[in-house]
Formats: sequence, structure tokens, C-alpha cells
Amino acid sequence: MKQLRIGQLLVIEQENGDSIYAQVENLHTDWHKDIRELNMPSAVPTKPALMQKLFIEQEILLKAVKVNRSGNLLAMRSIPLPGEAVRFASDDDIGQIYGPKDAEHIYIGEPLEMTSPVVMNVKKFVERSNGIFGKSGTGKSFLARIILSELIRSQKVATLIFDMHSEYGWESMSEQGHIKGLRQLFPQQVLIFTLDEDSSKGRGVQPDHVLKIAPEMITIDDIAILAEELDLSQAMLDAMEIIHKKEGKYWLRRISTLDPMDIRTQAEFYGVVEGSLQALYRKLNRIMSLPFLKEGEDTLSTLFMALESAKTIVLEFGHYNNLVSYMLVSNLITRHLHSRYVKATEKFINSRNIADKPVPLMIVVEEAHKFLQGRVARNTTFGTIAREMRKYSVTLLIIDQRPSSIDREVLSQLGTRIVAMLNDPDDIDAVFTGVSDRGMLKNWLSTLDTKKQVLLLGHAIPIPTVVRVRDYNEDFYKSMITDTDKGVKELFG
Repeated sequence: MKQLRIGQLLVIEQENGDSIYAQVENLHTDWHKDIRELNMPSAVPTKPALMQKLFIEQEILLKAVKVNRSGNLLAMRSIPLPGEAVRFASDDDIGQIYGPKDAEHIYIGEPLEMTSPVVMNVKKFVERSNGIFGKSGTGKSFLARIILSELIRSQKVATLIFDMHSEYGWESMSEQGHIKGLRQLFPQQVLIFTLDEDSSKGRGVQPDHVLKIAPEMITIDDIAILAEELDLSQAMLDAMEIIHKKEGKYWLRRISTLDPMDIRTQAEFYGVVEGSLQALYRKLNRIMSLPFLKEGEDTLSTLFMALESAKTIVLEFGHYNNLVSYMLVSNLITRHLHSRYVKATEKFINSRNIADKPVPLMIVVEEAHKFLQGRVARNTTFGTIAREMRKYSVTLLIIDQRPSSIDREVLSQLGTRIVAMLNDPDDIDAVFTGVSDRGMLKNWLSTLDTKKQVLLLGHAIPIPTVVRVRDYNEDFYKSMITDTDKGVKELFG
């Protein structure tokens, strides 16, 4: 008899022709006796009471979904009746549960010990913010590449990737050697922006644009999220506010150009503590010395227009991959994008003209806990976006190895979670914030291998599922290129 395991898909065939798809939640010491008496995998149980025991006393089955005779997916409203046949799910059943492998779905991998694809619904995935979680070395960046490739292939969403380690654009290195980036797979749809032209060209990358940011675009909030990284005290933050009120958008330039020999006079002029102003002068000059900050230069409008045209943008940080640069630039750009999308959405609501409807945007951010922890999450645009869900057509794909450091309210708002192995009990507890059946899901998570296995759950997938992640290799590249070529032929003949 086939081995029964936690997370296994079962099918209950009802007398009216409907099918119920359910999963093994837990296994008790005497489960094998009950299963044998149920005569799995195909016979109708000879002892109807055992079916009730399987569902109620043993609590073997978790979430279940129902497919009626017309093939429509329905929510389960009651447990199956005694006497209904139980069998192991086949590969043919998988498509009924999750949907077909097409441009409307994200193909992640296959159920353990099966070969049919498990897919997530693209439309549902982009409706809400989502998260990829796992400890270091579990393949989060490979997962992200697979998901992003499928999203680009769908042509239903614009994507902005804050590429801290410059690994998503053209290519990167792994244990398997050179790994193709998104630009190689989708040359017509992906643009590479860079903060560090020398770094990009040194890796053989020809960026489409070199990003320059005018210091006048930096606000108090952009600096405030760096309080921990820059060791800014509350007195320093208060001093920035006071100076900003007097100097307006040129506040940062004004502090950075103070005469260091005359700080006392300037502190008296602004009405701030001399020691705070002295420290601000030193710390904010670290910001103003960043080479991508240029007076009078601003190429952000080019980036914004590309996203509004449904392009995918990979922003490489090059040698500026420290947390100060990453958090500053990511927050600044996201703040401006959110503002633009709020205005665009309000325009669409007022005009009701489909031409005014903004293209959905997904922003991909690594080290997400730095933007979304506690007080910071409540005062940054990232936290606002996570809480608003799809209200203004902007969502997040957060990638992190420490979900316990992310604000619990933000975690509870995530639509879909892709979870690789986690060891820390606090991280495991956090990743299931706001999710029912937490105990069972923790059991499933504990069975995952270090690599190439993940737990999928949430809005874009019918039932929580453990999958073996598909390979990101030459076969994957060919599937993406082939699909892209077909799309071009359909558009242009």
C-alpha cells in the first residue's frame, strides 16, 4: 500500500458526483490500522463509522476544497458523509485543485512524490502584498526569480525590484555556476537601472539608465527610517524637523554645508541643541557624500514612466549595497510611487475611464524587516502599502529571513506566503501570524528539507500545500523564452 504522509492530498468521491480534495493534517500511532480498514486507496469503506473517526476523532484531514461536477471550485461547508470513497489524489486531480499551467498562473513546483504542477493564481497574487520567508541558504532568491519570471510572462503587472546584491538583472553566480537574470529571459520587458555604473559595466551589464537623485527629493521621513543605522537620537530628529521648517526642501543641503567652526552660532539661530547639530552635520554629510546624489539631477521620472508602461525594472545598487543606501533609496522611490499611484487611482475613480486605470505595481524588497519593524512600519510608505493591500494598485513582495522582526499587523495583512525552512521558534511563530491551523502548519514546516521545498498558503492558492520547487535552469529559461516568443508572434504576426 502507498505510504500515507503528512500533507498528502486525498480525494473523497461523493455519491452526487462531486469530489472533495483534502490533506493529511496529522498522523497518530494507530492511523495505519484505520487506513487499512478503510481499504485505501480506492474502495468504499466497509465500516462507515471509521470515516467519521478519520475526520473527527483522528483529525487527520485539514482544509478541504470541493469540486462539483461542472469543475467549479467550492468552499467546504461540511465534512464528508460516512461511506464515501477515499483515494489518493492523482496527477490528474492536481489541475482540478490548483488550475492549469498557463499565463494566468504562477508555476512554482510539484507536490512531493508527484509530477503535476502546483500553480498560484496571478490575479489573486498581485491583488495583495506577499512574502517569501526562509533562513539563509534556503533558496529565497531562486524562488523570487521563478515568481517574478511568471509575473513578467503574464504581462498583468509592473514590477520594481530593489536589487540589493545585483543578482536579478543580467546574471549572478551560484553553486551551479552562472544564473541568468530577468533581462536575459525578457529583453523587451525588463529594464536595468543602476546606482553604480562602474559596478554594472564591470560585471558586463549595460544598464538602460544610471539613476541620479536630487538631494532636494529627500525628506525628513527618508532620514528618520535610518535612525538606527545612523544612530540618530530623538534630539537630532527634532533638530531636523526645526531646520526643515525654516529651510524647506533645501534643509539637507543647509545642514551639510554648515561651517563646522561655527556650529554654536548656527544652533542658536535655529534654536536647537549645539551637540545635536554637530552630530547631524557629521552624520548627514555621510548621506550627502553618496555619489548618486547629484544637485539638480533627477532621473526618477524616467523610472516612473517605465513602470506606468507595465515594464519590470531592476534597480542595481552595485557597491552601494549597504543598508543606509538601500533603505534611503528604496524608501524615497517607494514614497514617490505611492503618491503617484494614489493620485492616479483617484483620477480613475472620478473619470471611470478605463484608460486612466493604473497598471498594478508590485515592489520587491529584500531585508524587509528593516522597513517593516514595529514603529518604523507605522511611519514608512512600506508599512502603509502593506496595510492598504490593493487599495491603490500597489503591493509588496517582501523577502526576509527574520519574519519575527516584522510588525505583526503587516504580517497579518499578507495575502500569500511562500515559506522555506525556518529554525528560530520566534520566526516560525511570526510567519503564521493571522493564519488559522497554525499548529498543523508548524508541523508541516518542520518536515521541509533545507532547499527546494516550500510551504505555500494564502490568497492565491486554494489550500496550503508543500511543494518541491521547480528548477531554475536551462529548461526553465527555454519555457520562459518560448512563451515570450509566442506572445510576440501573436501581437505582431
